[in-house]
Order: sequence, then structure tokens, then C-alpha cells
Amino acid sequence: MPNAQRRFRIDKVALSAVALGILSLLSLPVLTVRASRLSAGEPLFLREVAGLPSIMLLCAGWGILLLHVNHRHHSRGWSRRAQLAAVLMVLGTLLLLGEWASSLIPPDRPYTRVSIASGGWLQLAAGVVFVFSACTRLGNDRACLFLKGMLAAGVVLLFLSGAMEGLSIMRELANKEARFLAELRRHLALVGGAVSAGTTVGVPLGILVQRRPRFRRVVLPAVHLVQTVPSLALFGLFMTPLALAAAAWPLLRSLNVGGIGWAPAFLALALYSLLPIVRNTYAAFDSVPPFLKQAGRGMGMNVVQLFGRVEVPLALPVVLAGVRTSAVQAVGNTAVAALIGAGGLGSFIFQGLGEAAPDLILLGALPIILLAVLVDRGMQLATRLVSPRVRPGGE
Repeated sequence: MPNAQRRFRIDKVALSAVALGILSLLSLPVLTVRASRLSAGEPLFLREVAGLPSIMLLCAGWGILLLHVNHRHHSRGWSRRAQLAAVLMVLGTLLLLGEWASSLIPPDRPYTRVSIASGGWLQLAAGVVFVFSACTRLGNDRACLFLKGMLAAGVVLLFLSGAMEGLSIMRELANKEARFLAELRRHLALVGGAVSAGTTVGVPLGILVQRRPRFRRVVLPAVHLVQTVPSLALFGLFMTPLALAAAAWPLLRSLNVGGIGWAPAFLALALYSLLPIVRNTYAAFDSVPPFLKQAGRGMGMNVVQLFGRVEVPLALPVVLAGVRTSAVQAVGNTAVAALIGAGGLGSFIFQGLGEAAPDLILLGALPIILLAVLVDRGMQLATRLVSPRVRPGGE
């Protein structure tokens, strides 16, 4: 009976992804065509933009993935081949969307805009979900990391090669390349500065509340309270004090400190980053086993040596996990800072909302999502590198 249950086990997440991909392929528009950037769009289904070979190729790809979902043995070799097929499906779908978009732009109407519609986005998302679901089930080993890297590198190469230049989002990027790079630098500077400031203040604060319980009753509720304030409201709270300070001290004006701009955004983002860092630092140092501290004292370590050689190495992975949470959170919150003149990628989002230009919104939103994923993975890797190595058998 256990063998039979194992044999007929179905990966429900992968099955849902395949069902979503097939549904979007057959019933939803894959592209939207507009006569100009701001005009109403006309949705186009797969049968209207693709030839029979392309349709058969996509159907065959989803059929292969469906066979994996219903495969009886779920061998690792079969799963690897299915993962590779899913990666190729995502890259092939993206390439086809770019080619179809280019073919839909008449030479005599260069202002025509072609965007990916709901069906195209869902097919891409379903393929990515399939890859990550298989990696989770197989343990995220080196082969999974290679396939994820292959997927990311393939997407980057497709965009850099010019194969996607027919899509409206690429035209928006071409028209605003200089501004995009400037706003990206501002976004990264705000995120990096705020998280660095939050780490500089939050780690000592977390150690303090762990060492001095009387401060815990004040500091922890305070950083929790900051987290409950909406981001736009917190930005607004700093506008008047900073405007008055800039009016009183010319030095602040020379540093572009004022009621709007980078200064209120920086302060608000730094405060937002405190809670995960303070909480994780407190929990990390509080969870260091007392017997290890006693062993260190027995070896003749003083307080500084005990802190640097015993407590910090054990607490550092948990502290970095808090910094990781703060950094990912800051990437998203910085988008709102565009409303108070701080710049960043959020400026494209709000400009697109004001002009009813979906591709301009995506020009700001997609890089923010990508940055959040990269920051999360980078901090995850850093946490693994500093985590204590435990040998098999407890040796």
C-alpha cells in the first residue's frame, strides 16, 4: 500500500501550474495592440497571432509537463528533464511573444504599441511556478540552482539581444533609458542607505534590549508601533520638521534636505527597517545556549572574547535574516517615496497610473520585483555562508 501511494502521488502545485498554463493558452488573449501609447487596446488570442507550428509547439510543451505531473514514479532524472522543459517553455514563450509583437507593428505606423496580455503573463508565470515547485520538491540542489540561473540568464539575454524590442515596455525603456538609469540609482541609494542606517542602529539596539530587560518594555513596542504606521503617513510626518530645519540651517539646504525629497524618505525607510533587525538581533543573542557561554568562561575568555568568538558567530545568521527582511521590505517601500519627490523606480509607476499607461507602470514595477528577488537571494546566500557548519553525526 505505501508503494502504491507513492507511485500515484501527484505534485499538486505543478499540476495547478500546468492547468493554469493550458487554460491561459486556450482561452485568454496573449497580446494587446494599441494604435498609440494612450489609446484603447485590442486583445489578440493565440490563434490570431501564431501559426500552426507555434501553437503545436506550445501545446507539446505543456503536454510534456502534464506527463511529468501524472508520471507514476517521479524519478529525479525525469524531474530534471521536466524542469529543463519548463525552463525552455518560459524562454520559448517569451521569444515567441517578442517575435509576434514585432510582426504586429506596421512600418508606416511606428507608434503602434504591443503589450503582453493576461494570457501571456499567466503562461510565463505558470512555467516559473513549475520550475520552482520542482526545485522545492527535489531539495534545491546544485542542478536546481543551475536551472534557475539558466532561466534568469536566458531572460536577460533575450532582452539584451533585441528580440523583445517589439514589446511596448521595451519601447518605453528605449525612450526613457537615461531617466531609468538615474531613477534606478536613486532607488538603490535609498534602499542601501536606509538599510545600512537601520542595521547600524538596530543591531546595537537589539543587543541592548537583550542585555537590559528594562529597555525591552520600551524599545520593542516602539519599533512595533512604527511598523503599524502606513508608509505614506510616515513620510508625511517628517515633511514639516525637515522643512523647518532646512529653513533654519543653511547647511541642511546645501545638502538638499527639505520637506520633500530624499531626506524624509530616508528617515522613514530607516525607521521601517528597525523592527525586523531589532527583533531578530534580540532573538539571536537571547537564544545562544548558556552552557556555551559557561564553557567560554571556563576557557578563560573575557567578556569581549566571549562576545566576539561565541555569541556573534552563533547569532549572525539570525541577525542577517532580519537584515534580509528589512532590505526586501525597503525595496518595495521605496516605490512610495516617489510621491514626496524622492525619485526612484516608483516614479514610473505613478506616472503610468496618471497617464493610464500600463507599460510605463510595468517599467517601474518589474525592476522593483526583480530587485526584491535579487536582494532576497543574495542575503539568503550570505546567511548560508556564515551559518555554522554541522558535520554528520554531530562531530
